[in-house]
Amino acid sequence: MTNITDILFELARQHSEIRAFRYDSVAESGTGAEAYPLLWLEEPLFADNNDARLLRVRFNFSVTAIPETKNEVNAVQKRCFAIGLSVIEKMRAVQDQTLLSVASFNTLTLREYYDNASAGARFSVTATLLNPQDLCRLNEVFDPSKNFPNPQQLPRFANPDNGCALFPEKPQLPSFDLK
Repeated sequence: MTNITDILFELARQHSEIRAFRYDSVAESGTGAEAYPLLWLEEPLFADNNDARLLRVRFNFSVTAIPETKNEVNAVQKRCFAIGLSVIEKMRAVQDQTLLSVASFNTLTLREYYDNASAGARFSVTATLLNPQDLCRLNEVFDPSKNFPNPQQLPRFANPDNGCALFPEKPQLPSFDLK
């Protein structure tokens, strides 16, 4: 998944209008310490796999700026949408080099976004990425005879007839009699 962060960082760096890039939890956005327009790649990134060769990845990024007045919000949203759309189209144009192929995306506009009242557009992208794992090396990275230096055992489970798992070594909760 590092490949996605590298790709978005590089595209943000190259874009003539984007002044900053950040990869972090969306809860951290809006501190006001960022330069704008800002491309924010949201953590976490998602992936699933139905084929050993390809990962289907989903990620969200936003392009935001701070309007000086409420009357500028619509213009800022349009500009940020255009910037984000150009980033997506550039991802598509360089997919032969990055091996990240954008399948689809959706977007929504942002207004008074987080504490700094930024505006812009948020993009949710679905793409495919060539599985970066070298499947020919799997036998080299797994050793059936390996042990942990300080083995920690899992707790022992007791399985009574009702199918519930009990932890006999755990202290039990006290029994209360409410009146």
